[in-house]
Amino acid sequence: MRKLETIFGELLKLVPRYQFEKAVNQHQGDRYVKSYTTLHQYITILFSQIKKKDSIRDIVTGLEANESRWYHLGLTGVYRSTLSDANNKRSFQVFEDLFYHLLSRRIIGTQNYKKICFAAGQKCYNIMHCNDKNNF
Repeated sequence: MRKLETIFGELLKLVPRYQFEKAVNQHQGDRYVKSYTTLHQYITILFSQIKKKDSIRDIVTGLEANESRWYHLGLTGVYRSTLSDANNKRSFQVFEDLFYHLLSRRIIGTQNYKKICFAAGQKCYNIMHCNDKNNF
């Protein structure tokens, strides 16, 4: 039997699990968490970005429509209150560290780089720059 990889699965493979867990542990992202972990939150956010979901209700409805297909990722049930609490209470720094790691590996963008310095982290990176607004 052939194993087919979904596009969503391939996007998740771009993020090294070790780096993600390292950021979660460093910023205590899963402190006092029982079931809806930071990884589950990341998967939910990735889903909402891919599907262009605008509201929490829309995200949860989209996930519920295909609930039987999320079992292999550990998403058994995502509720509006849980997602809202996770977005409000968890530190954004986990995702910021993940962004900087992916940026250093040049997974984000491959051409037309423009050097930008971020004041918060005092780090300079080459960011993809595009004059055409239709590409975003």
